[in-house]
Amino acid sequence: MISSPLRSVGRPLGSGVGSRRSRVPEFTAARVAAGFSHRRIASALGITETAVYSWERGDARPTEDHIDSLAKLFRRRRAVVERWFGLEFAGSHR
Repeated sequence: MISSPLRSVGRPLGSGVGSRRSRVPEFTAARVAAGFSHRRIASALGITETAVYSWERGDARPTEDHIDSLAKLFRRRRAVVERWFGLEFAGSHR
């Protein structure tokens, strides 16, 4: 079995504080502040809008490649984007 180098830190997925719609409020806030729609993010990453909605609801997490793409799209460090989703790159000491 191959384990992912991403691991959850802090609160369990889906247990975040915020609106009932968004369980990943940091990602939602960054998306809205940047003026990005779900469609814009999906198009930029080559994924479906449903995938973006799932991330925002906390039903799914982005892959490592998507984390990298989001960091570029939002012009943020990867570590910042990882924190939006309660993730931390395994082995990193940030």
